[in-house]
Amino acid sequence: LEAGFEKALPRPGSNWIVGVNLRAELHELADGRVGGAFDADEIDPAAFDAARHHDLGRVFVTVRHDTRDSPVNPYRGWMLGGDIDAAPLQTDGDVGALYRLHGNWVHAIPPLFHDGGDDDEENPPTDTFSAGARVELTSGELPFFALPTVGGRRDLRGFIQGRFRGGASWVAGAEYRFY
Repeated sequence: LEAGFEKALPRPGSNWIVGVNLRAELHELADGRVGGAFDADEIDPAAFDAARHHDLGRVFVTVRHDTRDSPVNPYRGWMLGGDIDAAPLQTDGDVGALYRLHGNWVHAIPPLFHDGGDDDEENPPTDTFSAGARVELTSGELPFFALPTVGGRRDLRGFIQGRFRGGASWVAGAEYRFY
């Protein structure tokens, strides 16, 4: 269950964005088999048992300065932000938090595989170069499924989602996006 908001300050369309999100997570891990090869709880019994019946109440706070022309598929601009993802309510009484700094820079570049479209087009084909980085650290106690991860569709592509997991992570990347 999740509820939250993001708001541009001091007025709509401004570059400063703040957000607050409240989330309740109910986790009930069951014994499982992966292709009949092994029991999931045999890989790391302590981590599995600690998370077997683990519920969390989380508070997420974000602040960022974002000059990009779109948060989803930008053509130009930059973003620098910080987040705190705290879990002050946990089944076992533990308290923990994840701290994140992240940034992104995007710049339109001359097209490589097309002519760039017409000047009158609302959204002409645009090639871009993008670079970004993220650093995550934790404090207190968090279950393994709430720890920072690297891998998946957003970073370290080619590795399964959450392939690398631990108390801290960093990732940096650059890409050429062609239309």
